[in-house]
Amino acid sequence: IDSPVGEILLNDKDESVHPVGQSEISPELQHCVDWLQCYFMKPESISALPLPTLHNPLMQSDSFKAHVLWTLFKEVRLGKMVSYKLLAEMIGNPKAVRAVGSAMKNNPIPLIVPCHRVLRSSGDSGSYIGGKGDDIKVWLLTHEKKHWSSMHQTVKNPSDGPQNHFTLLLSLSTNFLFITFFD
Repeated sequence: IDSPVGEILLNDKDESVHPVGQSEISPELQHCVDWLQCYFMKPESISALPLPTLHNPLMQSDSFKAHVLWTLFKEVRLGKMVSYKLLAEMIGNPKAVRAVGSAMKNNPIPLIVPCHRVLRSSGDSGSYIGGKGDDIKVWLLTHEKKHWSSMHQTVKNPSDGPQNHFTLLLSLSTNFLFITFFD
C-alpha cells in the first residue's frame, strides 16, 4: 500500500506477498489492510472499524511489555496522546517510566499499537522505531491532529511527509501478525 509514510508491504506468510486487491487475501489480513487504508485516507472514519486482531507472540504473553502494549492499544485511541509517565501510571506502575519506554522501542506492531502517541513529559515527541523513524512519528501525530481537535499537544515543524521513507512489512501467518519497518 502506498501511504504518506512510505510503501506498506502486506505479506501473508503462508501465501507469500499479496497485492492489496487480490481475492485470496485472508479475511484477517484484509481487515488490517482496510484499517490501515482508512487510517491514512479517511482517519475521521477509523473509529467505525474494529481494531485489527493482534496475534503477535509478545502480545499473547503475560509479560510487562505485553501489559504496557495492550493498555496502549486499548486505552490510547486516535486523537489522544500520553506521556511515558502517564502510561506507566495507567498500568499501575508509576515508577516504570523507563520500562515503558523500552516497551515502546520494542513494539512489534507500530501504527496499530500506537507507540507514536507516547510522548516525553516535556511534550517533545521523543523517538520512534528506535530513533530511525522520528520524522515518521512527527508526521503521524500531525496527521492525527488534523483530524481530531481533541488533541492538545503541539507537534513541532510538521512537513508534507517524513524525510526518511521506510517500507513497512506487515506479515500475517496462521497465528501471527508482524509489522516491521525497513529503511
